[in-house]
Amino acid sequence: MPHQVFVSHSTKDKPVADAVCAALEAAGIGAWIAPRDIRAGSDWGQAIVEAINGSRAMVLVFSSAADASKQVLREVERAVAKGVVVVPLRIDDQMPTGSYEYFLSSTHWLDARRAPLADHLPLLVSTVHDALADPVGAQRHAGDLAQARSAAERGEPQALHALALRQLKGDGVAADPESGLRSLTRAAEQGLALAQHDLAALHEARAELGTAFRWYSRAARLGHAPAQERLAHWRDGVVETFGDEESDEPAAVASPSSDAAPLARRWLPIVTAAGAVVVAAWLWRDALVGPDRAAIGTAALTTQLDAGEPEVVVELAARAARGDAEAELALARAYDHGRGLAHDPLAVLAGYRRAAERGSVAAALVLGRAAELGLSGAPVDAAEAARWYAAAAEGGSAEGEFHGARLKADAGDEDAAVAALTRAAEHGHAEAALRLAKCYAQGLGVARDAAIAARWRERGLVLAGIR
Repeated sequence: MPHQVFVSHSTKDKPVADAVCAALEAAGIGAWIAPRDIRAGSDWGQAIVEAINGSRAMVLVFSSAADASKQVLREVERAVAKGVVVVPLRIDDQMPTGSYEYFLSSTHWLDARRAPLADHLPLLVSTVHDALADPVGAQRHAGDLAQARSAAERGEPQALHALALRQLKGDGVAADPESGLRSLTRAAEQGLALAQHDLAALHEARAELGTAFRWYSRAARLGHAPAQERLAHWRDGVVETFGDEESDEPAAVASPSSDAAPLARRWLPIVTAAGAVVVAAWLWRDALVGPDRAAIGTAALTTQLDAGEPEVVVELAARAARGDAEAELALARAYDHGRGLAHDPLAVLAGYRRAAERGSVAAALVLGRAAELGLSGAPVDAAEAARWYAAAAEGGSAEGEFHGARLKADAGDEDAAVAALTRAAEHGHAEAALRLAKCYAQGLGVARDAAIAARWRERGLVLAGIR
């Protein structure tokens, strides 16, 4: 088949590049790679130049070997000069240096550092497919990132937050968790509630629970609903207080241990818009001395499991047996990550399925992704993926609506895709808003309307923290 994509790689990384080629060609995307596609007797340099000139996109297999390769650098320089969209696939911890840093600073990166490589190829193929379908949009994405960088350098909190998320995820830049943490902290310290919430979630994932509580509290005091909800989850079964807006003392305190009450009062109160006091008494390691596990809420048990206390698995299993969806979800994640339970691929999907069937939106999203990409041993099944994404959407998930819309678009049902994208965008999903803008700009499933496209694009950039 005629080639559309040039695959650039160092000699050392040829096995990875060959796998990339195979994945692209299996998806019907013609790929060009040296030395396979250089005809005998041809001039090597001329063949490379002609192949790049005839390509619409380049996949760069980036590694320490590629960073040191002058040949690969010349290929990237040529691609950038010709306006070819570059999609870098990072396969080790090497950060771009020198000219690479200049050429790739505003480019959308894909991270494939964690084995197996096969898990990352579906996303690569999807990204290349999108770049081929809308090269202008792909280049615009790079421009948006450059704009976000510039604003972040000026210290604008929304831009710092957007840049932090990219640095943490490797989205558009090489993944750099420490830089992401610094950017996120700067944004949070300037009073951006969304950044405070995300920073709290990051510390919670690292089991730095006291720090997480402080940032959730700061975001909650600014009226950030997800932070208030998270604090309420932490409250569940540990300490609950209810009082009126004018009182500094709780009307009632229910705790597994009377020793917890003095500590609880140190964290009072967080006032919601409705005027109710929602209090999360944290540092349960100190407050709950010898608690009865059955008296602790599922969310608190899950946090204990995440923090490295595997003995709570017994109580979580008992709750799951009684139909507790969140307990079932916690056990599935424990099997998935080998945390508190030995990794068991068979138990992973079964646990997520039970949790989803009992109403867990998070589990439905996991199952949708697994069926779409063939993760955790699940067979690739677009219909099954669509079913789980629909279940997540029915549970109020904008993420479920968005992924369902992607599948509808892939199946050629543009009208349904636009409807789902609209629902997701209206519920605050940034990428859905940007894709909806593309639909209106190109007339995909709707009549072309530049004004509506511009409004959705602006909305998407605001939601992403770039505006």
